[in-house]
This record gives sequence, structure tokens and C-alpha cells, in this order.
Amino acid sequence: MGMLMQALADDKFEAGEKVVVDTDMARAKRLQLNHGDWVSGMEAYLGMEGTVQESPGAGVFRVKFKDGQTLTWNGDLL
Repeated sequence: MGMLMQALADDKFEAGEKVVVDTDMARAKRLQLNHGDWVSGMEAYLGMEGTVQESPGAGVFRVKFKDGQTLTWNGDLL
């Protein structure tokens, strides 16, 4: 059952889909642990719209923003 749940989590968004990042920094930092981690500068993208590029697995998604920056986000923040 665990593998099925993981597959469903990875299918939450498809490549090319527009998403908006959550605005709650404390929640974002907490949820990023072991899901792409929190890196300096991510705070500038809270509340911003981006485009899903791919899902490397584990419920995380690579999102590209209008300025060209691509970041890995926990799917629960999108």
C-alpha cells in the first residue's frame, strides 16, 4: 500500500501545470525537511506562481519560476 500512496503523491501535478507556492514560511521550512530541503532564497518564491517541470519522486516537484529559477518543493506546499 505504501508504494501505491507514493505513486499517487508523485502524480499530484503534471509537467507543465501551473502551481502557486504556499505563503507560510514556517510551514514551508518544516515541510521541506527531507523533501528537497530549505535553501537560502526560497522565501522570495513564497506565494509565487511557477510551472512544474518534473517530479523526482518522494512527493517533491521541481518548479520553474518566471525569472528562470527552478526550485524543488514539497508537493504539500503547492
